[in-house]
Amino acid sequence: CTRERSSSESDEFNEPDLDSSDEWLPSESASSRDSSPDSHGRESSSRASRAGKPPRTHWITNMFPFTATPGPRNDAAELDSGLPADFLELFLTDELLQHIAQQTNLYASRGHAWKPVSLPELKTFFGLTFLTGYIRKPSLEMYWSVDEIDATPYFSQTMSRNRFQIIWRFLHYNDNTSLHVTDKMCKVRPVLDYLVERFKEMYQPGQNICIDEGMMQWRGRLSFKVYNPQKPVKYGIKSYVLCDSATGYCFNMQPYVGEARTLPEIVFSLLDRLTGNGYTLYMDNFYNSIALSERLLEAQTNLCGTLRKTRGEPQIIREVTKTDLSVEGKVVTRQDKGLVKMVTTCHQDKMESVDVWQRGHKEKIAQLKPECVVVYTSSMNGMDKLDQNVAYYPSPGSLSMFNAYILYRARNREYLEEGRRTPRAPYNTDPDSRLDGNIARHKLERLMSSSSKSRPARRCRVCTRRGQRRETKMWCKSCCVPLHPGECFTAYHTKQNYILCI
Repeated sequence: CTRERSSSESDEFNEPDLDSSDEWLPSESASSRDSSPDSHGRESSSRASRAGKPPRTHWITNMFPFTATPGPRNDAAELDSGLPADFLELFLTDELLQHIAQQTNLYASRGHAWKPVSLPELKTFFGLTFLTGYIRKPSLEMYWSVDEIDATPYFSQTMSRNRFQIIWRFLHYNDNTSLHVTDKMCKVRPVLDYLVERFKEMYQPGQNICIDEGMMQWRGRLSFKVYNPQKPVKYGIKSYVLCDSATGYCFNMQPYVGEARTLPEIVFSLLDRLTGNGYTLYMDNFYNSIALSERLLEAQTNLCGTLRKTRGEPQIIREVTKTDLSVEGKVVTRQDKGLVKMVTTCHQDKMESVDVWQRGHKEKIAQLKPECVVVYTSSMNGMDKLDQNVAYYPSPGSLSMFNAYILYRARNREYLEEGRRTPRAPYNTDPDSRLDGNIARHKLERLMSSSSKSRPARRCRVCTRRGQRRETKMWCKSCCVPLHPGECFTAYHTKQNYILCI
């Protein structure tokens, strides 16, 4: 499994050693002997392991009914709009922007000659800020350059450079006179809490969810800045993020500021209202333990993920050094490129065939892997989808824009599917443009694929008129008519009565 991280992570801000917590390790009374309902089966498994055979004991699965309804909810479910900006305003509401304008005016008016920023002007400011993530330039001043090579006229036509820079300088999210000095996120706490609550209110994730770390790039002076060499963004602010595995929607997030919290506390605080609905949570070995899996089962939430040593694994699994497959209770051990240990409470002890690349082969090779490994690899992609899309257009509001895109796509699914289909000309009539005398303007292209058909085909207009049932994968883009290349295409664009052409 490629998502297993090393047991030691290098951070500039050292985290507490949570492996030594009593909450993680089973007590003497709750030893590995008690974790199996059949001690005789445990002894036979141990003998089988010593004999070199893969031990197989009781496999425990829990199938909680999924009671939640995935998709947009509350205001997002009622919004009927085809404009993506309307969905962004579900997060960047007038209430939030008015608070930012008020705090900015309050801060800037103290000892400065200041023209108060209004709500429409602040929207324009943030719009230009988002646009800088799409149009990349080396410095902020270059967006207002008058050089004909570097010029971007839209910026200067929308807001002057000096006004943009002074708003940027005095932009504020909280009142400096009422800050909680013990909170390291106090400068942005009101806005952060507001956005996270809106994230949770507007969307219900699907049954599979995942928790992982996200990094926001930052190389300035900051007491809780971390360094993680395993991330594409190595220096910055680390956040614990809970995402929908299918879409990557960020449901909840908590920046890491060096607070002393146990990992179970972090996991349950991220789950928030999702417990008790039959969700399946996927996490890597930084979070997982046998004790945590039992606590999640009490909350009717399944768990699947990789497992570190000293996290409550059964003794028989701890002693395994190399084997094809070993099963003990909720823990699976498998020898892949390395020894991979998984904990799962919801998957069966069966193997699935997957195609993988192997060195020395030009094509993928079929390989058997445990079901929990296959599902874990695909379900942990939720955070990767979020990171990938946010990295395309980095800006202060990229996370809100991505969540707004997920809502827009969910509410306009039929429209988007229709937009990906090849347009159709009327069946009984031909467009007048087919005989415009400029055959070079008419070009054949492949029919556009859709979610239901990756290689669609339609009946050729000329063959159909001639009584022949023949399909083609090409169409004339200007006429919106499916045609075969060659004689059918030429006859359709040069002959008035193309039916009689042979």
